[in-house]
Amino acid sequence: MSIIIASGVFIGYKLDEIFQSEARIFTIIISLLFIFLSIYYVIKQVSKYSESDRKNLD
Repeated sequence: MSIIIASGVFIGYKLDEIFQSEARIFTIIISLLFIFLSIYYVIKQVSKYSESDRKNLD
């Protein structure tokens, strides 16, 4: 999860450098996007494990 978020921050930072954005808008937007992606990934993994636990109980 932290690797996903860190890569989003890095990409946003580099885009801000390329486009010379003083407001760091790319860093903010892409970081938030990658945070949501990492949360989605964690929820997907947890639901996968909980489904396999239910199958083992039956």
